[in-house]
Amino acid sequence: LDIFMQIDDDFMKQRSSDIQVVSDMILNSLLHKEEKIELDRPSIILADDITTEQLISIDRKNILAIVTNKGTENSHVSILAGSMNIPMIVKTAVNILEDLNGNMAAVDCDNESFYILPDETTIGVINKKIEVKKRENEGLSNLIGLKTITKSGKSIKLLANANS
Repeated sequence: LDIFMQIDDDFMKQRSSDIQVVSDMILNSLLHKEEKIELDRPSIILADDITTEQLISIDRKNILAIVTNKGTENSHVSILAGSMNIPMIVKTAVNILEDLNGNMAAVDCDNESFYILPDETTIGVINKKIEVKKRENEGLSNLIGLKTITKSGKSIKLLANANS
């Protein structure tokens, strides 16, 4: 794994993380050990790292955002979070050992910022961004199922898995 981490290419460095995740999954399966995250209310997840297995095991309606100290933007879990419309910031310096349970917090993925006890201005800015994102998603979802027809009138089948 150290060899991958020494390569000056983010994509290859991420493969190191993927190998570690798969190794951990195999080991946990053999030992019948599962690390589940359980949320009883909508929350921001603060973690050193999170696996795809952990992410898919959480009730999606309770995940407001994810903030991790490790990971990359092109990791499997980052891509999955994006496809689930879950904001995620990676490689932060947030002290995950600090007890923040129950405190107001906010995440601004555009600026890769995590706020503990944000002021009213920050909350207002982030809420506006959330509304814009919701409207964008609604506009895109209106396109699902529409026929795809070329300018010349030919109907084609368009399939895509495109998340940013």
